[in-house]
Amino acid sequence: MSGRIHRWFLRGRLMRQVATGVCLSWLAGIGLAAFVIAHEMSKLMDQTLTGSARLSLAFHRGSGVVGEIAADAA
Repeated sequence: MSGRIHRWFLRGRLMRQVATGVCLSWLAGIGLAAFVIAHEMSKLMDQTLTGSARLSLAFHRGSGVVGEIAADAA
């Protein structure tokens, strides 16, 4: 009887450790994915902002109304 109970305790500990390991790995994967997505979105937004600034500057130069800020940026 004692060996049978001992086996159940070992099985329960092993199952808890495996479940904890899987959950922690899953959470680490989610955290890494969130970090990568945030980094890529930041790069995308920077590129979009740069494109918009260049387009706006080109429109200002084409209209002949170039302010001090636009002239300094060039």
